[in-house]
Amino acid sequence: MKKIFRHLFLVFIVFVLVLPQSAYAQSDIHGHYFEKSMLSLIERGIMNGYTDGTYRPDRPITRAEFTVFLVRALNLSPSSTNQSFSDVKENAWYYSAITTATSNKIIGGYPNNVFRPNKHISRQEIAAMMKRALDLKGVQAEKAPLPFYDKNKINPMFYGAVQEMVDLKIIGGKKIVRDYILPH
Repeated sequence: MKKIFRHLFLVFIVFVLVLPQSAYAQSDIHGHYFEKSMLSLIERGIMNGYTDGTYRPDRPITRAEFTVFLVRALNLSPSSTNQSFSDVKENAWYYSAITTATSNKIIGGYPNNVFRPNKHISRQEIAAMMKRALDLKGVQAEKAPLPFYDKNKINPMFYGAVQEMVDLKIIGGKKIVRDYILPH
């Protein structure tokens, strides 16, 4: 099970995005580092593209997009709980996924009853959502030391989730070696 999650979530690290309309745009992902993984996710109906047939794999992902992707990846049934955020309308393409994810405690909103669906999601927020999703599926992890040069920039509320995702080898980062930044 860890391998499946590792494969699915590796795509997130480079901010592959999800939207409601399905289409394969060879020119958009052809030759991309994660082309094979993206095609697998597209074929499984987990990842969809923009209405213009593109996927825009290098574009930052929003909170709504990642939530939709994660709900599809986990194959969660739509929730009957009616979570309402003032900025998430019932006719929005992401409404059902946000309701499902919040009722399963995978993601929450912000103060003043807002979700901020179009806000770009940070890697530490992704780590927290993935940790909660793995918890939901019963996957356990240790807290690995973080060798990242910028680990002091991780918000303390997300630190443990990042450590667990590193332990599971779902996420990596960069570390300094002889004053150079190298992929980890």
